[in-house]
Amino acid sequence: MEHYIGIDIGTYESKGVLVNQLGKILHQHNVPHTLTIPRSGWAEHEPLTVWWDGSKEIIKEIVRYCYDNKIDPVEIKCIGLSSIAPSIVPIDKQGKPLRNGILYGIDTRTTKQIKILNEKLSEAYILKHAKQALTTQAGGPKILWIKENEPEIYAQTESFLSGAGFVIHKLTGKKVIDHYTAASFAPLYDFSNYSWSEEFAEHITDTNKLPELYWANEIVGPLNPRIAEELGLASDTKILAGSTDALSEAISSGSVEIGDLMLMYGSSTFFILNINEMTTSDKMWPNLHAVPGIYSLTGGTSTAGSLMRWFIDQFDDLALTTDERYQSNMKAATQSEVGANGVICLPYFSGERTPLNNPEAKGIFWGLTLKHTKADLYRAVLEGVAYTIRQNIEYMNDLGFDIKRIISIGGGTKNELLIQIVSDVCGIKQVVTENKVGASYGNAFLCHLALNKEADLHGVANWLEIKEVIEPNSYNYQKYTEYYKKFKLIYEQTKNLM
Repeated sequence: MEHYIGIDIGTYESKGVLVNQLGKILHQHNVPHTLTIPRSGWAEHEPLTVWWDGSKEIIKEIVRYCYDNKIDPVEIKCIGLSSIAPSIVPIDKQGKPLRNGILYGIDTRTTKQIKILNEKLSEAYILKHAKQALTTQAGGPKILWIKENEPEIYAQTESFLSGAGFVIHKLTGKKVIDHYTAASFAPLYDFSNYSWSEEFAEHITDTNKLPELYWANEIVGPLNPRIAEELGLASDTKILAGSTDALSEAISSGSVEIGDLMLMYGSSTFFILNINEMTTSDKMWPNLHAVPGIYSLTGGTSTAGSLMRWFIDQFDDLALTTDERYQSNMKAATQSEVGANGVICLPYFSGERTPLNNPEAKGIFWGLTLKHTKADLYRAVLEGVAYTIRQNIEYMNDLGFDIKRIISIGGGTKNELLIQIVSDVCGIKQVVTENKVGASYGNAFLCHLALNKEADLHGVANWLEIKEVIEPNSYNYQKYTEYYKKFKLIYEQTKNLM
């Protein structure tokens, strides 16, 4: 029987899964890692220890499991990878990383480069051709930042790779990227021709420094024999082109039909709405999909789980385990009232992505008095995250897109209080599948898709079953709507001070 390994590189953790061709999860292994913040507004990963060593540990652990359970590792036919994106690292001719990888929109260092590109090319022209406005989420300004601020590194750069692309290069020697992730390197991707744009690259970098383009389910090659021997795998093990964590999450949730909205709860939140035609937006990020013929409207906030983690790290006893601290705060937050007894949190502790696209936005706890408790503040954090989700959903509706189903996935779905608050704040029903593994499972399905010609993207439904449906509380929705109005007003009244 065929087996597949799926690996996803997240902000704080890499996750791996072994899946058979029927979709059964046989083994999982996670490797925590460190988010490096060299200075305010920067967010980086060390490529060798975080991306490569973490991926190797996952593969070796899965191979060990196979031997212990009488599965021949030869049956592992394919490995699929994804990572947070854009996550950009320059490598030299020997494949050595020349600096830490610069991460997605939580890294806000590129405001100057965005301004330069907008002035040179005009915002309207960029929007017309790149289908999205330039924000700190865009990869093109991050490459330009390296070129302008680290010219000695740029001069040595052979190629700019994503996190998944870096691991794929280590596994195969190939320098590749999938179309979906390439689009996040805005404005460098040409949607009309599914290629790199020579016109826009002229203002940022040489196109020969950009990786070769593939679709996410395409095989880029077999394992390097030396690496195969080190990992304990067959040298003919196929490696996919990889993708972005959010797209793989969407696939793992079964969000593959037109009108499906994937809501991913992680360090931040991310949205992928499947649409039937390409669109343009200055507030969200239009994109492709895993395969030709499907398009998407994507967006994401800057904080969610990362803000909850910050809270428990700052205000709880570090002698307790992380899980104990989470559970303690969740239990306390259930005792706080809807609306957190009047405390409203603007969760912009790392700027904000869609739809505000304001890297200078700041976090706020508003309405504090001496009567308030830590439980109120923590509940306000959860509600603040929910308000940002409502903003994104409302914007998609304003664009005229019909959201037929919301499928929620990611680590945050294990937090029953959080997802209930989100349903209540937004007035939406959320479907949660039994599989909560996430992107790594989606990568395993892409392996199945690549190796089986009779399979198609819709077949992922056969791998999944619905675990629960989260219904909104109409009374809470009405109360939250009043707080949501204040939430938006607080931002509007304070944004010029940020």
